[in-house]
Formats: sequence, C-alpha cells, structure tokens
Amino acid sequence: MKRDLKDIETIIEYCDRVDRAMTEFGRDEEDFLDNYVLQSSCAFSLIQIGECVKSLSTRGFCERYPAVEWSKIAKFRDVIVHHYGKIDFHIVWKTSAYLVPELKAQCEAILKGLKL
Repeated sequence: MKRDLKDIETIIEYCDRVDRAMTEFGRDEEDFLDNYVLQSSCAFSLIQIGECVKSLSTRGFCERYPAVEWSKIAKFRDVIVHHYGKIDFHIVWKTSAYLVPELKAQCEAILKGLKL
C-alpha cells in the first residue's frame, strides 16, 4: 500500500509537469504540433505516468478504483515507448490537454482517501 501511495503521488507530479509544459509553451494544438520540445516533454511525462501505473498492485489497488482506466494508460505508455517514431502527436496533445487533468483529479481524490 505504501508503494501504491508513492506511485499515485508520482503520477500527480508528472500530470503537473504536463500541465506546466502546456502552460509554458501554449495549450493550442497547433502550437503543440509545431514544438517538438513540448511534444517530447509531454511524451516523456506520459511514459513516466504509465510506468507508475504498471507498478501499482494491480489486483488490489487498481480494482478498487475502476473509474480510472489503468489498463489504457499502461498500454498508451507501451505505444509511446515502442513506436515513438510513429506516434500520432494529435493523440498525445488530446491526452495532455484533456485526459491528464482528469487523471490528476482522479489521483488526487484517491490520494485524499488513502491519507484519511
């Protein structure tokens, strides 16, 4: 359980990194697609989020929070890592702009419940 708590905190940290990068460089899709540094920064953070998800105790922890699409997050990490040269950065932008803030809110709620 302690490891899961640390992983959730790390997921939130990398969600914050995506948000900071998007804020600093611009949240507009066109800006994102024109900036390989921003693309790389967000992709790296998404990889780290996926790594943390993969290290959660799947049987117990992930089953307790089925609203979070843990499996999809882990699979997306695999796509980025193993097919980086073929990534559709429109999908990375959508994930960074819309899904990461949602994941952060879900993880903050989980974290709050774990610390009670």
